[in-house]
Amino acid sequence: FNTKNAAALRYISNYFDVRDLYGKVVKFMESDLTIKTAPSYILAAEAVMDKELVNIASTVCAESFGQMSMEKLVKLQPKVVLKIISSPCMNIESEALSMRIAQYTRIRQSELTDELFFEFTQPKVMRHIAPSEAVYFLSLGLQYPRVLNEGGELSLKCRCIAACASSWAILAQDIAPKQKPKKQRKGILNRSYTMDDETIRFKTLPEELQVEVLQAALLSAKLDMDNGCEGSVASTTVVDKDQQLSDELYLYNAVSSTAPKIAVFGSGIPPLNGIFICTGNQTYEKDAYWKGKPVTFLLHKSLKRGQYRISVKDGTEDGQPLTTLYSSPIGGDSDRVPEVGWQKENGIEPPPAFVSTLR
Repeated sequence: FNTKNAAALRYISNYFDVRDLYGKVVKFMESDLTIKTAPSYILAAEAVMDKELVNIASTVCAESFGQMSMEKLVKLQPKVVLKIISSPCMNIESEALSMRIAQYTRIRQSELTDELFFEFTQPKVMRHIAPSEAVYFLSLGLQYPRVLNEGGELSLKCRCIAACASSWAILAQDIAPKQKPKKQRKGILNRSYTMDDETIRFKTLPEELQVEVLQAALLSAKLDMDNGCEGSVASTTVVDKDQQLSDELYLYNAVSSTAPKIAVFGSGIPPLNGIFICTGNQTYEKDAYWKGKPVTFLLHKSLKRGQYRISVKDGTEDGQPLTTLYSSPIGGDSDRVPEVGWQKENGIEPPPAFVSTLR
């Protein structure tokens, strides 16, 4: 006996009631059926319509799903994979499962339907999404809008946005342009794809969805970052109030405005991070509260070729003096706001991690 013929022999011996042969085959399978061979048994059992053996092998897969070879997993039909991941014997964390399902659906995407996509991504199967795959699921979900948006706070859309927000640094790495040679992620079945794939995928999301993701990520980043104050109770209260008022302002302005927008992410001034709205003449503004008073942050061109600056003016009235907080590299494309390479002038470390134009 061997893995390839055991399922067929089991079926035939059972059908013709050859009990001795059936007993020997079953004994062989008891030692041979492991996570490495279970996918092969499923394929062989399906060929002879042996539902009992399909269920037995599927349970083995569920118990060690994280150890299953992706090369074997992608050969299984979607309905079989659904049987496995829906099993009460599933033994894998939700985020790890979402990464495996993302890999599987990349290969079998042509076979997906609304129903299948829902079954693969429903909350009881995949309650938490891996941050590294959240943008992918958002992009794929646009093809199945009912699935993406159903479920309120537990909808796939909300779970993906929550994943981006909880690990905003991963989102920053994925959507910021790379200055170094492209980092290859390990591919599926000897394929490979680059970190830039995620950059492209994010920027092809609808602008409204990009804004939602970035708003959630920026708010989360603000909570995680050092506020730059020296730690007195009074100063902490002011900073907390600054963030609360600034959040309310930029969330309202960013959603209500249809003007071009730029997202600033990762600077050492929490109220500065967020959505800047174009006011004309290649100038973007963000009203906020900083150091307990209303200010306007501006992202604008400097007199140096290809350089942009992020400045602050006290209050929101025209004619107030500007203080340069951060500056971009010199010599770039004068019509394009640089996304990386920003430096501190009179601001607080660190400078912005990236500055992204929302298309």
